[in-house]
Amino acid sequence: MQTRFNSELSRRSLLGAGMALGGLTLAGCASTASGPSIGRVVVVGFTGGSIPEVKVNRLLLKNTSVVGAGWGEWALSNPGYVAETGAEIAELVDGGFVRPIVGARFPMDQAAEALKLIDGRGATGKVVLETG
Repeated sequence: MQTRFNSELSRRSLLGAGMALGGLTLAGCASTASGPSIGRVVVVGFTGGSIPEVKVNRLLLKNTSVVGAGWGEWALSNPGYVAETGAEIAELVDGGFVRPIVGARFPMDQAAEALKLIDGRGATGKVVLETG
């Protein structure tokens, strides 16, 4: 996944990126020498791996800023906005504009196994619980 991400990144110019990222992906997004100039990377959380260290000289050379967003606390204080945003994202997914990467699928009766995968920081992409 890291190689695919960096390949896509090197072919595009981004105004911003907002993601929950693994350490290597954030480092690649914010400081890849071969990538394009990026306006801003918004860090929402880390999905796995080590907490990344970004090389500040790359930020300068790429005209990039990295901003942390405390989404969890804010989301708890603004549930209506979260529901509205979720509905808008669902429309984008249904329309094919956003294609989330699904790393694992579990039937509902294996929800504990899905949580173990996430808790053990072994998840790559989205972990999906199938209801039907």
